[in-house]
Amino acid sequence: MTTSPSSESPADAERVLDFRLVPAALLTWSVALVAACVGYRAAAGVTAVFGLLAAACVCVRPRVSRDVTRIICVALLFAATASVAFGVRAYLAETHTLREAAAESKIVDVHLVLESDPRPITAARSGEQRFVFRASVRAMRMDGRSEPWQPARAALTVFATGSRWGTVIPGETVIVSGKAAVPNRPDFSAATIFTTGPPDVKSQASWLQRHAAQVRSDFRAVVQGALPEEQAQLLPGLVIGDRSAMPQHMRDEFIATSLTHLTVVSGTHVTIVCGAVLLAARYATGSRRAAAVVTAVALVWFVIVCRPEPSVLRAAAMGTVTLLALISGRRRHALPALSAATIVLLLFRPQLATDLGFALSVTATAGIILATPPLADALTTRGMPRVPAAILAVAIVAQLVTAPLIAAFAGNFSVVGVLANLLAAPVVTAAIVAGYAGLVLAPLWSGAAAVAVFLAGVPVTWLLWVARYCARLPYAVVTVPGGPSGAVAMVALFALAGLALRFRKLRLVLLASVVGCCLALVPFRLLGPRFPPGPWVASACDVGQGDGFVLATSRRSAVVVDTGPEPALIDQCLRRLKITKVDLVILTHMHADHVAGISGVFRGRTVHAVGVGRGRDPDSGYALVHAAAVEANVPLVELTQGMVLRFPSVTLTVLGPPTERAPFLGPNDQSLVVMAAVRTGDGNEFRVLFTGDAEIEAQQWLLDNVPPEKLAADIFTVPHHGAATSIPSFLRAVARRPGSVALIGVGAENSYGHPAPSIVALLEELGAIVARADVHGMVVVVVRDDGLEVAGQRAGKTERGGGAESPVHAGASLDVPVS
Repeated sequence: MTTSPSSESPADAERVLDFRLVPAALLTWSVALVAACVGYRAAAGVTAVFGLLAAACVCVRPRVSRDVTRIICVALLFAATASVAFGVRAYLAETHTLREAAAESKIVDVHLVLESDPRPITAARSGEQRFVFRASVRAMRMDGRSEPWQPARAALTVFATGSRWGTVIPGETVIVSGKAAVPNRPDFSAATIFTTGPPDVKSQASWLQRHAAQVRSDFRAVVQGALPEEQAQLLPGLVIGDRSAMPQHMRDEFIATSLTHLTVVSGTHVTIVCGAVLLAARYATGSRRAAAVVTAVALVWFVIVCRPEPSVLRAAAMGTVTLLALISGRRRHALPALSAATIVLLLFRPQLATDLGFALSVTATAGIILATPPLADALTTRGMPRVPAAILAVAIVAQLVTAPLIAAFAGNFSVVGVLANLLAAPVVTAAIVAGYAGLVLAPLWSGAAAVAVFLAGVPVTWLLWVARYCARLPYAVVTVPGGPSGAVAMVALFALAGLALRFRKLRLVLLASVVGCCLALVPFRLLGPRFPPGPWVASACDVGQGDGFVLATSRRSAVVVDTGPEPALIDQCLRRLKITKVDLVILTHMHADHVAGISGVFRGRTVHAVGVGRGRDPDSGYALVHAAAVEANVPLVELTQGMVLRFPSVTLTVLGPPTERAPFLGPNDQSLVVMAAVRTGDGNEFRVLFTGDAEIEAQQWLLDNVPPEKLAADIFTVPHHGAATSIPSFLRAVARRPGSVALIGVGAENSYGHPAPSIVALLEELGAIVARADVHGMVVVVVRDDGLEVAGQRAGKTERGGGAESPVHAGASLDVPVS
């Protein structure tokens, strides 16, 4: 017997209606992606296709239930309408005059209004702070003051260099002159502007925006006065999403532990704030309507203070959905509300379609709505108390449903994410509520605000410990395939795990596979080769195209010579070497590839001093170093020719440059040249020479003024990354000792051609063991009973003159990969 399409049960109809807007939301998102990534022509094609499908659906009336037919028609009509809107946005961006100027890399003047706070990013090569922000254009003109301003409307992304950009706020109107470039991200913007000039502010922001900026400033001032440094760096991010004070190592720890949702304004913040206000207002007034009005006002104030940027609007929408679901107790209705919120946000802010944060937020919220209740029920039936079961279910679901997206974009998976979120969950509400109390009180009564902030400091301290401890656990983050293949692999893996949990036989197979992997990997890790393989004397860090060297002074302390261009890379190297104390940082000269990573040395370790030479070119490099040292409260000391510095097992002697001539030399020849005498436990002594980027003039001065026996070294850094700017006689004088080790700090496939084949060939001819960061990765020189051994993190070859390749020789272990 057949069942008519209209005879479904009420329960079935209700279940269908639970998903009534999901297809519309998915199709709206899809057409936004097509318009942003492919262009307006593709959007026009999508409009035609979906319009025809919607018409066919209405006319043909497929033999399915009336509700399903209605859902399909609504989704197709939404998609067709949205594709028109998105296609128009894409057309206006792609045909805008700014896009034409960007295609030719022209200089343009733009009259724009800031839509977001300038966010600090990696410093420029000059050492100056850089910022990025979104803006909307009001007028423009091609470079040339004689041309009149032309009215224009478009969205822009602006990269600005200079510390003064950190003082402007959203809503201010500024004039910017800079080079236009085609956007490298599909977000419906007409162009990207790169400017190095200071902001030319023409009009102030509105009263509300100035009020929000003042509240944020007052709050930051209270936090800095009431909390220790690390807690003061984290709390503004936890409360208002202001991560500008968070050092990179702290951000890395929160990323590794999947706690970043706490340091941006998310639905969690909106739920906690609105929930707290709702309960307090309901208790005070006794009226549900009055409590709802008070909560709505609090939500509006929250959005204004935290800035109505896409992330905050997304958080407000998602948090409101979650809050409504919790208040009503009808979780089913949360899914249509989530779909409606997604559609509305995409229609008003189509650039959200390509925003990873938006995708993670929607995915996590949908997963929590659909999967958390059954998982929490399953845990409860197995004896777990209801509240811990709910917390665990939320942590597991949020981690699993967002893992494919994170794998696709970042190529990694946080193994400790669930654990970290479980440990953080008990204190998050207290930290956010106390933090928002401080935020509200800061402009009214700083003393009371300081008390609230001080109370928030206790849970914030716990969050810092959780992030740091979990991030440092072995295999806290594992690398997985990136791109679509990585996402598919993660989905397949989780699907297999779900089936295994459902069926006993598959559970046994999965358990046997895990046990087998452990039996294979654990002995290898415990008994296999380690890196570093033994007590080391010196190390060349793999910091990319730059220099970063480490000289051991005791088991956990060292002297660092140059820091490379990126803080994260030198920090990673020092962590691998287990360095917790730095007796001295020597910066040979002020080029960014030697000093820009200095803040990475300060992360989580004690640094006694930073040593610089008398030459300070370029000034921007010295400004960066000075600012980093002041921020870390580390003294700057000047090193000059003839100075001798003594540490427990190391004596440093500054050989050059000549003190009086140093400021007048070229930037590379200003490099400090330092000889280190290293004493080992068995009474042996090794000599290590650090040369920076010293070139012909500096090298000739050393040959003329330093006795040959004082230049000879067992280990030495090859000047200027192995460039062909070295005097052969200088290299012969340095590499006089048999089997000396030549360390070259150089990035893979760099555009400078470093190291020069002629220099490498000469070093090999002299019998030196050539260790290159681009080939061998991080390199360490290890003390053995019979002398020194060189070990590289990667296997590799060295190049002889003429391009022939041969394994590293003279007893070195560089051609053996060490894990």
